[in-house]
Amino acid sequence: TMTFGTLFAISSLSWFISWIGLEINLLSLIPLMKEFKNKLTSESTIKYFIVQAYSSAFLLISILIYNISNNYSEEFNIFASLLIGSALLLKMGAAPFHWWFPGVISGFKWEIIFIIMTWQKIAPMILLSFSMK
Repeated sequence: TMTFGTLFAISSLSWFISWIGLEINLLSLIPLMKEFKNKLTSESTIKYFIVQAYSSAFLLISILIYNISNNYSEEFNIFASLLIGSALLLKMGAAPFHWWFPGVISGFKWEIIFIIMTWQKIAPMILLSFSMK
C-alpha cells in the first residue's frame, strides 16, 4: 500500500487527492514501526505519528487556502503556495523543518529508517516540485 499511496499522491490532479495519497502512505508505514517490547521504538512511533498528523493538518489548511486564493490576488496565491511548500518540507523532515527528524529516527531499526529516509520522501518531494511551478 505504500507504493499505491505514493503513486496515488503524485499522479493526482487535485491537491486534496494528493493529500489523501500521502495519508495512505503514512498509514501503511505505522504498523511496520510498532514494536511492543521496545519503549524507544514505541516513543519514536508516537512522535512520528504526531508530527505527521500536524504536518498533514497544516497541509490540508494550506490546500484550502490555496483553493480559496485562486479568486484573489497573485500575491495571496504565492503565499498559499509557500504554505503548501512549508507543510511538505515539514512532512519530509527537510530543512528548515528538520528539528524532529533525528530524535524520531534514533528509535527505529535500520530497515524502517531506510523506508522513512527514501520511500516516504518521494511523494512529498515530487509534490513540492509541483508547488514551485
